[in-house]
Amino acid sequence: MSKQKIKEDVVLKHLSSLKIDKSPGMDKLHPRLLKEIAESIAKPLCIIFNQSLDSNKSIPTDWKNALISAIFKKGNKSLAKNYRPWTEALDQGLAIDCIYTDFRKAFDKVPHKRLIAKIKNLGIEEDIVGWIISFLEDRQQKVMVNGEESDWANVTSGIPQ
Repeated sequence: MSKQKIKEDVVLKHLSSLKIDKSPGMDKLHPRLLKEIAESIAKPLCIIFNQSLDSNKSIPTDWKNALISAIFKKGNKSLAKNYRPWTEALDQGLAIDCIYTDFRKAFDKVPHKRLIAKIKNLGIEEDIVGWIISFLEDRQQKVMVNGEESDWANVTSGIPQ
């Protein structure tokens, strides 16, 4: 696998397809704002993304933090089992088209050192391997329910959402 470059038109496409009814992310920027200024920020974001890929082990710490919004399903609101971080469309029984790639076993069951060794054996460039290592290290998340946030917790396994 050779070094990849992220293209400005791809960034613009993703920004333009943001759903404006969603909540802001960790950066507190509302998707509506990002969508409205997509043409102005696509190029700078493209540069940032490519610099991250080019710099081997440089994924900004902020990109490794996640805010999990638990969605109430049914029953007693004080029980954690009655919440799930799924989409509203699923809760409403609407049809959803998606492509699902299950990396759970790769990230939950295989130690990262073994996973990285296997990636290296596939002939993936060292820069990309370094970026993958950076992607997996030092991740954190916290959960938000009814406006209340948990403390930050280290994410040592699982799939980054």
